[in-house]
Amino acid sequence: MDIIAATNGDWADVAGEPCLVADLLHRLETPIGSYPIDLEYGSDVDSWLHATMDAVAQVAMAVEIQTCIERDPRVDSEIGRAHV
Repeated sequence: MDIIAATNGDWADVAGEPCLVADLLHRLETPIGSYPIDLEYGSDVDSWLHATMDAVAQVAMAVEIQTCIERDPRVDSEIGRAHV
């Protein structure tokens, strides 16, 4: 369970699939190495967003996104499903 800012400005609890989505977005938006206690948390997606997007860059960015998402223990990469 996580706490998020609701549309009305209050805090709200979120669980299940919405929690997983929020956590994955947070992981993707966080530059890798930002958290001293977990240097592997986050992604390098931001660096790809500012790069020239040729075919190689698109594949590299897709691999970075997939790898980042699969680092979440609730995501099972072998079956392509998440456990929420």
